[in-house]
This record gives sequence, structure tokens and C-alpha cells, in this order.
Amino acid sequence: MNPKTNCEINLDSDINATDFFEVISSAGKVEAEFINKPNFNSNGLGKHTATIHAWDEYGEEDKTDKEHNLILDIVVNAVDKSTWKNNDLRGWKFTSANQWKIVRDPDNSLTDDHVIYSNDSIKALKNYSLEKGATYKFTAFIKPDVLSTRDKMALSLIPEDNSPSKKREIFSSNSYDLPSVDKGFKEVSKEFTVGDGEENLTFEFFANFRDKGGYIDSFKLERIK
Repeated sequence: MNPKTNCEINLDSDINATDFFEVISSAGKVEAEFINKPNFNSNGLGKHTATIHAWDEYGEEDKTDKEHNLILDIVVNAVDKSTWKNNDLRGWKFTSANQWKIVRDPDNSLTDDHVIYSNDSIKALKNYSLEKGATYKFTAFIKPDVLSTRDKMALSLIPEDNSPSKKREIFSSNSYDLPSVDKGFKEVSKEFTVGDGEENLTFEFFANFRDKGGYIDSFKLERIK
């Protein structure tokens, strides 16, 4: 058995120890359990080391058989990714100047069959507990009905006290100048370092679709360092 590399899991998701290694050869069915399981809840963004005990049928019969009872150390990167599958907003709160909804539209989605469509400007907010001095990256994929140099996509950090004067805009661009990806989508992404008073913050995504509306494929927040 070989441990998988570049393992990425979503916060607050159910995980199985057998998902983190590849079986090269075995004597029958392989089972596994965590010896130590990292904290994958809402405060657990970033890389974690987990230890797994894996065994096959011979190992089940003889727990001292080291050839059929393996201890594996794996590195797992916990991220917060929202794709709107099963209408799950994962804690994001949306408001629109007009209307927004989750739609199943494989032709206008990248990571799942579902996207959010808004026929006007839209704002999304989510509370996070982050580590001061740590660096994170937020990524969203958006697809305006009409690319424009007059619209605005912005990312902001709102401190716990909700003081407007302390709100920090970390990214702003029109949709036309954003990097292009597949299916006509554009990437909105920015790395940021958590400053004083920002450990418990509200993250704000804002899209002002000036011409018609637009799609939001997914959000992802990950810890970089």
C-alpha cells in the first residue's frame, strides 16, 4: 500500500481512512482506521498529518504480522470548498439586488452540475475563524452573461466588530480583465494575510453584474502558509 500524495479534503466532511492510500497488492479485503485523526472542522484549514493503520485479511488474523499490518503517515490539506451540490450553501449567506437561485446546469458549471445564477449584483458572506499572520487564498469562478470593463468583482474582509472603517478590500477587478478558464468562466482569486483584529472575520464576495446577470460556479478558501 502506498500513501496518496496531495490529498485534499473538504472541511466538515465525512472521511474514510481507506481513501488515503492505494492498494498495490493484498491478501483479500483491505480495511483501515485512523490512529490519530486531524481536526477537520471549521477551524482546521491547512495541512495536517494523519496516521493510518491498514490491514488485509492475513493482518486481521495476526495483528503482529507487519507485512499485512501497515502504519501509514499521510499529509492532508483541509480546504473549505462550496459547489452548491444538493443545494448546500455551506454557511454562505447570499443577497441579491434582484434574484438569485441554485440551478442544475452542466453546460455552465466547472466543478459540479450546479451553479448559482443571479440576474443582478450579488453579495455572499461567511464567518471564519482564521489564524493571525497566516496566509490564505480565496478562489471563485464566475461567468457573466456579458463580459464588461464596467462591472466589478471584489473580495473584502470584515472584522468581528463589523466596523465599516475597518473593512479591508483585498481584491477588485472588472470581469473582462480576469484570467479566463474553461467554459467561458473567469477566475477571481487572491492571497491575503490575516492582520490584527481579523482572526474572527466575515469574508465578503461581491459581484456587480452590470449587464444582465452571471453564474457563480464555486468558492474555495485554503491556507497557503
